[in-house]
Amino acid sequence: MKKIILAFLILSSVSASAQKERSISFDNSWRFTKDSVSNAEQVIFDDTKWRTVDLPHDWSIEDLPNQNIEGHIQGPFTKEAVGKGAVGYMVGGVGWYRKTFVLDKSYNGKQTYITFDGVYMNAEVWINGHYLGNHPNGYTSFFYNLSAFLKPVGQSNVIAVRVMNQGKNSRWYSGSGIYRHVWLTKMNEVHTNIWGNYITTPIVSENSARVNVRSEIQNSGSLSKPIDVTVDIINSSGQTISSKKTIAYYCCS
Repeated sequence: MKKIILAFLILSSVSASAQKERSISFDNSWRFTKDSVSNAEQVIFDDTKWRTVDLPHDWSIEDLPNQNIEGHIQGPFTKEAVGKGAVGYMVGGVGWYRKTFVLDKSYNGKQTYITFDGVYMNAEVWINGHYLGNHPNGYTSFFYNLSAFLKPVGQSNVIAVRVMNQGKNSRWYSGSGIYRHVWLTKMNEVHTNIWGNYITTPIVSENSARVNVRSEIQNSGSLSKPIDVTVDIINSSGQTISSKKTIAYYCCS
């Protein structure tokens, strides 16, 4: 990976242009169970009896079983909640999510990433039985590169996510589960990293601004390649008001 710093002196107000869309929604048709089951990360695990849910999903706002009209359990609330009133009398627990998916030929030769906008909390992720990692924080986004573990195009893949909310949380209500969107992103062998663009404006006046743009470029191939990197700054009218180009060699991963 190599970082490039490009500096601009802009004689008008600027606005950053969005990157080209590289992602698709990965929210639909997940299998879910609120249960501490074993081996659910394995491809051959039978999840056919699990519920089908679309994301975002929060199991803490769902009605609990064994509703009690005397007030011990009403809707998603129970007096037996571990955190009591500090968590709004809602319960956490352990939940599992699984999704089976098939990639089309447009993913051939691409690097494929999955991004979770937020999972509460202690999320562990597997792809086709391979452990990708743990993300303990329930409020921050995270991503993984799936490429090395995906089946060939046209074959089924299984992603599994284990989520644990111990019930004593950082605020009155946190929710539980994959409560924000999930995205699948395909990139070329040489690409800008996810969250790899950084923009700062160290000098700003009424009529001008100095804009520093730093881009992290990843070469996932096996050969060093010369790459042209061009950064355009576009104003609110859609006009390119400054452009900077650099050429560099990017070594392989």
